[in-house]
Parts: sequence; C-alpha cells; structure tokens
Amino acid sequence: MGTARDMMDCLIARIGAEQTVGEAARRMRALTVDVLAVYQPDGRLYGMITDRDIVVRCVAGGGDPRTTTVGELAQQPPVWVDVDAEESAVRDLAVQYPWSVLPVLEGYRLAGAVSRSRLLALAGRSPAW
Repeated sequence: MGTARDMMDCLIARIGAEQTVGEAARRMRALTVDVLAVYQPDGRLYGMITDRDIVVRCVAGGGDPRTTTVGELAQQPPVWVDVDAEESAVRDLAVQYPWSVLPVLEGYRLAGAVSRSRLLALAGRSPAW
C-alpha cells in the first residue's frame, strides 16, 4: 500500500485569500478548473473555493464578486492529507469530502493533489459520468 505522495497525480491552482471572488472566477475560467486552493500571505493553506461557492454562496446570496474576497468565501478548515498518509486514509477523506481534488501537504506547503479520477482508477472503478 502506498502513501499520498505516491498517489499524487495533479496540482491545484492557488489564489490569495485577499483576492476577490471575481478574480477567482476569472482564474478558474482561464485554467479550466473548478477548485482553487486559497492561501494566506505567509504561504499557508487557508481553505478551498469552488465554482459552486462562487455562484451559490456569493452571487446567488447577494454578494458582490468585485468586493467579496476569496478569504471570506473559502471553505474552512481546509481538508487536506499529509504526504506520508497511507492510501486508506486518503480514500477515507475522499469519501468523506467529495472534492474533485484532495490537497496533499508537506509541512504546511502544498506538494500536489490526488484527483478523484485517480482514486477511482486505483480502486478499479471508472467515473460515473
């Protein structure tokens, strides 16, 4: 059985907690991603923000994407796994928190991520889409 480090298959784009939700949406569109890792100025993971957060929690909730910061909207505490976590722990977190990617940290720094499709492939299953 491997570790999270062995399972990593992608990177997560990042954005600063002080940036606006509008900037996050434009970054997601440019990178064709649905989730961003939100970082504090000191480089530590602050939380995660998804395209759904932007639409449902900000826009539909009456917020202004031009003035609402990513930090205000980020889902906290961030869900992540340590690079040395066993594969079973990674799978357990992925089941509990249905992200498209699970951040993998080394110390407090982002080392990479494990995608949901990677977890399904390791389990011998194909995605249900």
